[in-house]
Amino acid sequence: MDTREVQVLGDWALEFGRFVVRTGETIAEEGTYAVLWDPSGDTWKIHREIWNAQAPSDTPASTTTAE
Repeated sequence: MDTREVQVLGDWALEFGRFVVRTGETIAEEGTYAVLWDPSGDTWKIHREIWNAQAPSDTPASTTTAE
């Protein structure tokens, strides 16, 4: 997971980023995500989240570069 941006919205926080799932040397899945964080008590808890996957890539993980 690679967090790209966090926005504070009053008492809440919204996180945006990219993710990559690797199986050995192959990228099995990759895409973007968003998480809405709720300040519940003394800790932050996930209130809502969404993941948007792209088609799996056949590119070996060792040859990919971060965006």
